[in-house]
Amino acid sequence: MSGANDKQPGLSRARVVAAALDLVQQDGLDALTMRALAGRLQVKAASLYWHVRDRDELLELLAAAVLAEIRPSGRRAGWREDALAVCTALEHLTARRRDAARVLLEVPTALEHSQAHGTLSHLLSEAGLPAPEAAETATMMLAAVLVGAVRAPDESPPDAGRVVLVAVDTGSRGVTLSAGSAMSDLIRAADDPQASAPAVIRGDRVIVRRLRGGRQGKLELNPANPWRFHVQAPTWNTILNLSGLDVREIHIDSGAVRVECILPPPRGVVPIDISTGVAGVRLRRPTGIPVVAEIGKGALQLRLDGRSVGATLGDVRWESVVGASARDHYLVKINSGAVRVTLEEDASIHSEPDPAAPAVPRAGISAALNVVLDGVSTRSP
Repeated sequence: MSGANDKQPGLSRARVVAAALDLVQQDGLDALTMRALAGRLQVKAASLYWHVRDRDELLELLAAAVLAEIRPSGRRAGWREDALAVCTALEHLTARRRDAARVLLEVPTALEHSQAHGTLSHLLSEAGLPAPEAAETATMMLAAVLVGAVRAPDESPPDAGRVVLVAVDTGSRGVTLSAGSAMSDLIRAADDPQASAPAVIRGDRVIVRRLRGGRQGKLELNPANPWRFHVQAPTWNTILNLSGLDVREIHIDSGAVRVECILPPPRGVVPIDISTGVAGVRLRRPTGIPVVAEIGKGALQLRLDGRSVGATLGDVRWESVVGASARDHYLVKINSGAVRVTLEEDASIHSEPDPAAPAVPRAGISAALNVVLDGVSTRSP
């Protein structure tokens, strides 16, 4: 066969992988092409396909080779220290191997099948988590290390004034978000400002993750930035205490259960979207703040400023006061099938918009490892 002439003596899968690792180390992942790799090996590009199917398989092999270099230190004083040691070993690996984090993020299955993941999962199981939850938590912790490593050293969170989306991630239970003060970072753990926050920052997006059970996951947001909020599903017992923040939008996904929002005075028209299948939403606002509600047919158990509605028989538009749509207001869309939605005024909420908070120089964001382990600790026997 003509292809047989392209098979080069001495060329092996191990040699191809080693050359690819060297190429990435020298020129970066973006420079890794089959043509460039063939040039480094001084063979024709067609020769590589005897050893790797395509670039995707090559990345899988690179990921496995990189993960094999992780050597966590031996057992220490306890499971928590050992768990952090696994994450630290991965962090050190990404520091010495160029673009290693990018490779591993492109091949997430390699991470889940690695010895590091198995060790961390075992430690979390010893701490009291059921095996499936321990494996999921191990993946989350290691992924947080990789995401942090991908950010370039000179990359910073969004500048003050840029709108940031905060998403309460699928599976989270017991998340509380509120405004912070004198903040240098975009987010901060509310209970312990020195601890890692239970979130990951990806550009203009903050992803909040909280393990089921344990203490409430409290996170402070920098009021120097405007915020959009997305409560994903399934999530449970989410509190958005948004007083003091510039709120631009709130979206609550189908399957979210028990969401309480404490709203500041709006700036302009602020949309709040409550999807079909959401159960138990309470929206509290300062006295006199207008609301316009657009309610779909079949919404159930509504309470609109003290007025009870068992079920809507058609599309309904409701305004808290005459002329509400002509003023700064909340535009609440309650979709068909939403259940137990309450809109109410609360005189205890500050009724004047807070001035924009001054920007404070930021000191960087750390991964959420300690907060995650705090949650695991509460599950320990």
